[in-house]
Amino acid sequence: MKRRLSKRERALVAVGAVAIGASWIVIDLFPRWRAWRAEARSYLENVEQAAAESATLLRALPQVIDSLTMRGEALGARMGDYVIESSSEAAGAQLASIISDAAASADVRLDVTSVSADSVTDHGIATLRTVVRGAGDTRGLVTWLVGLEAGTPLLRVERLSLTQPDAGAGLEQPEELSFELTLVGLYLQRAPSETS
Repeated sequence: MKRRLSKRERALVAVGAVAIGASWIVIDLFPRWRAWRAEARSYLENVEQAAAESATLLRALPQVIDSLTMRGEALGARMGDYVIESSSEAAGAQLASIISDAAASADVRLDVTSVSADSVTDHGIATLRTVVRGAGDTRGLVTWLVGLEAGTPLLRVERLSLTQPDAGAGLEQPEELSFELTLVGLYLQRAPSETS
């Protein structure tokens, strides 16, 4: 037989249940709620900061676009200072002409010049490699190389080999060094329709 709880016992059980529930809320739920609230506040601050940074970037976007446009136009206007603009054959001939003109002004004798163009391009810009053999004195070679690297279009000496054919010659004979060097330049590959 089941005994029924008295009114007082039921009140005590109810008070106990409420006390246990309140303890659970205070001990477990309240700290969780505070942690969730702090996390939500931190997330909201991060979102607000990102929104402020995005707004700043958007306000600056027209100036950035104008600056990039101006720089692109300036680079396009000076493209001839950096690269040779033509087909690979014409670029090779132009580079050989630049090299031989600089050699003539520095009193350097060129024996062989061979130009090869890379077929792989990066946005239409390819590499021209020129192998040059010749002879000259130290002053002429230095003048020639400085003129090539400091002039336009941009050229870079990739490899240089010097030999002195007559190392035992006396001081009364003029100095002469034989050389072989590889020069590298860039050219902007133009389609046939663009060059004509």
